[in-house]
Amino acid sequence: MDMSRKKEVYPRWIGIIFGLLLPGSAHYLSGAKTAGLAWLAVITVMSTGSSILILVPSSASIQAGLAGTLVAVVLNLVMIATSYRPVKRLSFKGWAGVIGCLLLYTLRLEPLQTASVSADSMAPTLQGLRTEKGDEQTTYWDRVVRGRSYQEFKTEATGTVEGPARLDGENVTFSISNVTHRVPSYAFSFTNMWQHYDEGDVLWSGTVTAQDYLAVNPYAYILHPPRRGDVIAFLTDGIEHPAVNPGATYVKRVAGVPGDRIRIEPPSILINGKPLVEPEIFQHFSYEHAGLLSNPTNYIKLAQGEYFVVGDNTGFRGSLDGRYFGAIREESIVGKVKSIYWPLPRIGGVE
Repeated sequence: MDMSRKKEVYPRWIGIIFGLLLPGSAHYLSGAKTAGLAWLAVITVMSTGSSILILVPSSASIQAGLAGTLVAVVLNLVMIATSYRPVKRLSFKGWAGVIGCLLLYTLRLEPLQTASVSADSMAPTLQGLRTEKGDEQTTYWDRVVRGRSYQEFKTEATGTVEGPARLDGENVTFSISNVTHRVPSYAFSFTNMWQHYDEGDVLWSGTVTAQDYLAVNPYAYILHPPRRGDVIAFLTDGIEHPAVNPGATYVKRVAGVPGDRIRIEPPSILINGKPLVEPEIFQHFSYEHAGLLSNPTNYIKLAQGEYFVVGDNTGFRGSLDGRYFGAIREESIVGKVKSIYWPLPRIGGVE
């Protein structure tokens, strides 16, 4: 290579640096634009898809995700090896373009901030865990795609179910002949206290359909604060209520923003004396399930940095929300719920 040519391009090892930072960039900048775009697309799809599969709470999908990750690693190694090539020196605009593409590539993972809804507090917008007692078996396809699996819980001792049963998050702990058993609360609800069981008897069997798993945008409120009607994920740390699990992530809809004065006048929730009409879910309130707002004179005044959130399911035992524990702080908000990513039949945006 002559001296003038050397001045026009970077050393070949610089191509590897470009490839490490942004898949396919060395190929694209060296003139092989189609190959560069192909490398970027394939590696992005493989790595992002594998990450999503690993996040799905199914052993089959986790295995598929790990296999996909291995394939993505191999593809990256091949891409980096073939990035050892001369890359044309970049102008200021060229560097700006590369940095911009690198930022976009990095931010592609923002939807992988996740949350889920274990109960029906956000029904009908979002679905919680659903169970159906029975002996219907499920397939690999059911588990990975539909989030539907057959589960069975058996006794590990002979004797009677002994109290007291203790609720531990979403599970219940109890004893049979001093042998501790721990089952999900939906399984325990069919278990009869003081009933005699033989070791190996089935306590509960049936199909379980997973709750909605949600992609959350943590950057949604960089340029503007949460807006009324937004569905958000937030941390429960700092909320003082005996039924709220500290350290959990809740999903609710914003009804009140800083400065609002909130009260209930069935069937509406009033903000500064005016009923909320959009979305339509805000028109189903009653005093019977209003907690802190259970009579016409009760109201909540939001200070700076405070938000009032409710679940879309506002009926009896529907949603533990701001009606019961009051306002949440802005710093507790994880982000705006963007979409449902699993189970696959439920995929779609969240409004």
